Amino acid sequence: MNRCHCLWAAIIGMLAISLCTAQADDAESIKEKLFQAKKTYDSETQKYKKSVEEWLDKREGVARAAGDKKAVDQIKTEREAFLKDGGVSQALPAAMKQQLATARTNLDKSYSTAVKEYLILKDDAAAGAIEKDQKEFRNGSVGLRPIDVSTKEDLQKYLINTVWAWGNMTFKADGSAEVSEWAGFVVAWDAVDRRTVVIRVQKGRDRDKVAVVTFNEEITEAHGFAFGGEKLAYKRKR
Repeated sequence: MNRCHCLWAAIIGMLAISLCTAQADDAESIKEKLFQAKKTYDSETQKYKKSVEEWLDKREGVARAAGDKKAVDQIKTEREAFLKDGGVSQALPAAMKQQLATARTNLDKSYSTAVKEYLILKDDAAAGAIEKDQKEFRNGSVGLRPIDVSTKEDLQKYLINTVWAWGNMTFKADGSAEVSEWAGFVVAWDAVDRRTVVIRVQKGRDRDKVAVVTFNEEITEAHGFAFGGEKLAYKRKR
């Protein structure tokens, strides 16, 4: 009887472990799908930005060739508005407007899917966090977009509170970096150009205290040289 009890307990334990493992894999899959959707969105917005800039360049070229100063001034104003906050002229071709609208719709759907899938897994905390991100995205209050990051100051702002797989590193607004996997380390960071950050260990090691990290255009991955000069593999944003 006792042996039977132990056998059933072992089976139940194995099933519980399998279930937990499966749920963890499912949660990671949801995170990965949303991550890829964000990468696609950033890529599409880059294409959109390029299309608008080429359209403005073409219009400005025509206006200059015609000696039309009023038109040139108008186009320059439109360009400044676009670069500042994404504002576009009413004359922007419908196809270009649709390009951005489609990208936003697709990412919004991916947010909704992630919320639903987390709820199915009974991970209400993750579902709530994604829902909050989705609301910010819909309201346009997500702050700088990767396509807006054109200076080191922009990058400094953009990276605040982002978390990276290298040491589970979080960039903080005060210039420090929380690295949960580096116990006892005091770390600081500073953007030095539009896609590069220097990370310095202020406490925790006596040498090899500086690392240089360069981000891709979408600011979703990074590589560079870790402390001591060894190459740093790409580290995906969590």
